[in-house]
Amino acid sequence: MTLSPRSEALALRIYNHCVPLEWDCTHADVADALGEDVRRVGNVCRNKGWNQRLRVTSKSTSSRREYAINAHDLRRLV
Repeated sequence: MTLSPRSEALALRIYNHCVPLEWDCTHADVADALGEDVRRVGNVCRNKGWNQRLRVTSKSTSSRREYAINAHDLRRLV
């Protein structure tokens, strides 16, 4: 299925958010960070084939995720 330009733009935002986190986030985490509806994020991820990359649960024990979030936040401040 071909995505609309608006959905493709969201896909790019999702990708840019998730790569620094090594995809260690849920649909809800991504939606919250991007200010989007979780169903819309889920639909785009499904169409892009990214659902298997994202976590299903909200619990994470990864210290790399904390480091990536801090690095991501720092880039937004610059």
